[in-house]
Amino acid sequence: MKGDFSRFTYDAVNPYSRVLMQQGRVLLDADFNESAEIQVRDLRALARDLIGPHAAPAGPNGEETGAFKIAPRVDAHQAPVKNDFSIGAGHYYVQGILCRNAGAAYREQGGWPDDKAPFDDSKRYLVYLDAWERHITATETDDVLNEPALRGADTCTRAQVVYSVRTLIYEPAGAEDLKADYQAFLNALKLVDAGRLAARVEKPADPDSPCISAPESRYRGENQLYRVEIHTAGAAPTFKWSRENGSEIYPVTDVSGAIVTVRSSGLDDRSTLQPGDVVELVDDAYTLLNRAAPLLRVAAIDSETNQVTVDPAPVTATPPGTHRYLRRWQSAEIDLVAATKAGVNGWIGLEDGLQVKFPDKPEQYDTGQYWTIPARSATGDIIWPQDAGKPAALRPQGTDHAYAPLALITFKPDKTVDKVDDIRRVLTSFWK
Repeated sequence: MKGDFSRFTYDAVNPYSRVLMQQGRVLLDADFNESAEIQVRDLRALARDLIGPHAAPAGPNGEETGAFKIAPRVDAHQAPVKNDFSIGAGHYYVQGILCRNAGAAYREQGGWPDDKAPFDDSKRYLVYLDAWERHITATETDDVLNEPALRGADTCTRAQVVYSVRTLIYEPAGAEDLKADYQAFLNALKLVDAGRLAARVEKPADPDSPCISAPESRYRGENQLYRVEIHTAGAAPTFKWSRENGSEIYPVTDVSGAIVTVRSSGLDDRSTLQPGDVVELVDDAYTLLNRAAPLLRVAAIDSETNQVTVDPAPVTATPPGTHRYLRRWQSAEIDLVAATKAGVNGWIGLEDGLQVKFPDKPEQYDTGQYWTIPARSATGDIIWPQDAGKPAALRPQGTDHAYAPLALITFKPDKTVDKVDDIRRVLTSFWK
């Protein structure tokens, strides 16, 4: 969630059931957001407990429905369509998350670019559902969220459930094992445990000194919510960081070579883009596909035309009609492995005494994984859990994905659908 938040106080370890407002107290965004998190947690836990890891609801009379059912696709003349299949309309629950489908084809899923390779008729494919939550700002809704009576002031943001039906080559024989054994399905996805991060304020040079803590052992900045996010994945991952939780964005109206025209380059000295700033060009497809294009450096700004010259020129295709914006970061891409080796005992300095550490294998860190670190000037410290007196190494705060198997499918030599094994679950037993 890249909004302008103070911090995130929700913790699944704490079994809180409600957030109660007190009279005459300061209202904080963190309390409001934690209240919403508690409600979502309980509703999805209830759905998981009743439904299981995934299933489609039954029809009004307890009959099996075609929600998210995979079937051959035909055109208006009932001729089979090559390299495609249909996805049945209806609801499907995956790990308690409700996914709604109005009926679509695989290659025409709403909001998704068609960059999928042709199917191989010699292979069998596992078709599965991938669902997660996306953070939505006013910029990504054409400012519909902003209130005109407030002169378009930015207020609250939204979270939106998005999903994609995906495919991967599946070699083992049999279909029932994936339908009956959810863990076998997860194993087929070859998911990797997410890497962790620890954070602290740097220690004095001599930690065994009986003297009071040295000045450098304090956080020396302002009240901030830092964001550390993995940029590229693989054996040599990179990361980037922001002291504003990555919330500084500048809506784009045009991209021409190295010149990016923005609606506004900022409202005040603190938020205005400056030469030397690091930015990322983002659009809808970039977000949905979890891409990681090279970060850009602001070379020059024309304040009269709001034209920003970046270096290098963007390589990401940003077609008109999509929501495009520049996101500002306080760092360029940082080589995770190299920075860890260069740090003291693996600790990497960011700024003002704040340090982070990536204790796991590089391959465990994936694009888009992030952690937020609340830093407070009043205490000269950060708000971070401790484990046996040391900074705890935490899993990423997001983005969490939920998966469900839908079908096993093969294709004929002419690339039309040959056979579909339905491996969904449908809750007819509740009604019979």
